[in-house]
Amino acid sequence: MSNKVQILLFSALLILIVGCTKNLTKDRLKSGDVPESSEQKSTELINPRQGWDFKFKDFVIGAWWGPRATDAEVLVYKEAGFNLAMAGRYMWGDDAAFAKDKSTFNPQAGTIESLKGHLDLLEKHEVAALIDVYYLNYPTTGQWWNPAHEDEPSLYDRYGSEANLSAGKSTDTSIKWLQEIFGDHPALAGYLLGDDKGELPADIVAATHFLRETAPHLLPWVCQNVMNAQSLAQAGNPIMDPQMYPTLYQKNQPATEQARLYCEQLQQLRQDCLKYDLIMWPMFNSCGVNSDSLTRFQIYSSLAYGAQGIWNFHYEGGFVKRPREFFNGFTTVEEMKEHLSPTWHDAKSANQRVTNWGPKLLGRIAAVIYQSEGTNATERTPAKGQLVEKMNDNLLVGILYKPDEPLLAMVVDKRVSIERNALPPREVKLQFADTVIQIDVLESDSVKTSFRNVIELTLPAGGGQLLKLHGNSINIKLPSKQK
Repeated sequence: MSNKVQILLFSALLILIVGCTKNLTKDRLKSGDVPESSEQKSTELINPRQGWDFKFKDFVIGAWWGPRATDAEVLVYKEAGFNLAMAGRYMWGDDAAFAKDKSTFNPQAGTIESLKGHLDLLEKHEVAALIDVYYLNYPTTGQWWNPAHEDEPSLYDRYGSEANLSAGKSTDTSIKWLQEIFGDHPALAGYLLGDDKGELPADIVAATHFLRETAPHLLPWVCQNVMNAQSLAQAGNPIMDPQMYPTLYQKNQPATEQARLYCEQLQQLRQDCLKYDLIMWPMFNSCGVNSDSLTRFQIYSSLAYGAQGIWNFHYEGGFVKRPREFFNGFTTVEEMKEHLSPTWHDAKSANQRVTNWGPKLLGRIAAVIYQSEGTNATERTPAKGQLVEKMNDNLLVGILYKPDEPLLAMVVDKRVSIERNALPPREVKLQFADTVIQIDVLESDSVKTSFRNVIELTLPAGGGQLLKLHGNSINIKLPSKQK
């Protein structure tokens, strides 16, 4: 047989095989036998909020980590405006690993009894609790701070009987075990299912499903160090809480660059939450931050981008400077306040305003972001024909939308400094479109009103102000999935 004939026969056979394969693929796709690829797994078929009805209805204001189990610590935490606290397990694990002088470590720390005591204390002071479970998620590799498992056998023993030791081997088994013990506790608002996650591992997906099916009133919190909205949505987990730390990882950069990077990350978070219908909880850093303006800016800019809750990452050494003699907790409010950083007071002032604004912010999205300068393709600068026509330099405005409600505008001063109290307050002026006929300046004790489309404000560096806009026909273009 000649080479040409062989080539022709081979080509014909190849065409026949390809055709059969295509037909087989079509038939299998029609019958639904072919598994979807990761690209084909459409989160549009999954509503991550479906099936949940959280009992904690307030705007979340939390800090990582929470207060230790003393009246003084819970009272000071609450005084600063924090309304949701981490309870027990992660913190006690840290204490064991970091306590060089083992005599300072409470031998009862981490027991079920101590965790119940912590929950009881939070209930007493009307602070909601999130039990963190992931300390026991690493039975073979250990946590990042303790890969050698030093002290872990004794810690494991404290979590209950030996029969319960297996509860720590995965998040879903931990959740089921803890739910049997604490599921009906009045303080319980949810669980920290995992920290430093991107794509959710199988046990956290299983824990999410378990809570949605058996306890849909509890928050299934996952803290991500890599943004992965699609993984959350596919798991049916509705909360997106990424770590966004330019003030930590880029702390040697100028303050203005740290603020710019934080806005860039907020914009990515905003877009992901809009795309996948997730609840936006940014976590920002106060650890090592001495600046009043950077502390304020991270809080208020989060609101401008549509946050539905905020988390302040401070660890010990951020807000709390804890001497060794108070390792197991301050016993009086006075002694604790002697060991608070100045930025605690900055956060307290901002948090208290956010508490007042919270009911007005919930259920809103940031429909439009305006910046005086430095905008990207998804943000706008003020101009004629825009809702914001004019404003001073170094301002950020988020237009917050909720159906059948007046628009809100979160105005933020972008001036920041590494140094504390380096920048004075300033007067700013904003002009909105002619369709705005009244502007309310919202505060807890009063409402200042301008019966025109121009407002003048006094803002501290990094500070913010929430406005309510009134008009007969204020038109804004909503993000496509929110029309």
